[in-house]
Amino acid sequence: MAVHFGHYPTTTTNRNLDTAGTNHFDINLQAPPFNLKPDEILVENKQVHQATDHAKHLAVFKKGSLMA
Repeated sequence: MAVHFGHYPTTTTNRNLDTAGTNHFDINLQAPPFNLKPDEILVENKQVHQATDHAKHLAVFKKGSLMA
């Protein structure tokens, strides 16, 4: 079993929701304050990733790897 989250690993700074807007904002789960270490990272759209280095990725966490 695994948990999957979409995130943007090239985003260097995560913003608070009140300053990021309400429609969409990029979040990097590997950057502070989250500092998570995914077990696997998958590119969701390789065409976008090749054209821009800012593609959405899928962070995969195996069962138990998010436990503190």
